[in-house]
Amino acid sequence: MAKSKRQRKYSFTVNQKKTVQWKQELADKLREQIQHYDRMIVFRFINPRTDLIQDLRKKYRKSKFFLGKNRVLQIALGRTPEEEIDENLHQVSAQLIGQRGILFTNEKLEDIIEFFNSHRVAVHSRPSNLAPMSLTLQPGVLEGFTHNQEPFLRKLGLVTRLKVQNAGCGVPELLIPFTVCTKGKRLTAHQATLLRLLGYKNAEFRVHLYSAWERQTGVVTKIISKNKQMQLAGADEEGSDGDITSDDDVSDAEDEDGAAGIDEEMDMED
Repeated sequence: MAKSKRQRKYSFTVNQKKTVQWKQELADKLREQIQHYDRMIVFRFINPRTDLIQDLRKKYRKSKFFLGKNRVLQIALGRTPEEEIDENLHQVSAQLIGQRGILFTNEKLEDIIEFFNSHRVAVHSRPSNLAPMSLTLQPGVLEGFTHNQEPFLRKLGLVTRLKVQNAGCGVPELLIPFTVCTKGKRLTAHQATLLRLLGYKNAEFRVHLYSAWERQTGVVTKIISKNKQMQLAGADEEGSDGDITSDDDVSDAEDEDGAAGIDEEMDMED
């Protein structure tokens, strides 16, 4: 007897396994870019948003943000001095961990650092962000919410009711105090949603730079962070990434394949 269609398993995912050919094409694209730009910079998007990344690409239209599978990029550059395709590229390869990528550019390194030090855009927090503050809502009318949002607020955990004002259709009223979030703790999906509805933008979209490689000299220069400002490291100077630990895409254990949550080919082509 034929099996009913209702009993069949259907896959709704659009992800496809990367083939050997895809990986080879990715490696070839990376090697090709090296010959077209004066320098390459290891970077990471902090709190990435697609629209803000697209705006950034327009700003640096002559440069290229390159993201992909870390292991493929490492092999393309060379993971050891014997395998590297150009001088000191194995040092760049070693830094491609987690959600990092490569920025190919002809712009001066000092100008790049100066721009990204000031380029910060406030965005809504997302689940797994560290709460930057403690917030508790007190009983009373919830300004900015409409009557049709009241059932959704109850789903988020608030104890509410509709309060009629000026013979209208009613506005949500909080009956008991409700703690939205506690400073320093990871936000849940419900907490992040409520903060967004309340209009809080506690996270920042920005770009963190780690190092730069010069094609002419083969020198790799480390970029460190001090007082939330990036700068070139001295010969014996140690840097710190401490100012990025509160962002949602900084996990306790970075994915070695990287680029999780970011389209791997989004910035391959203009």
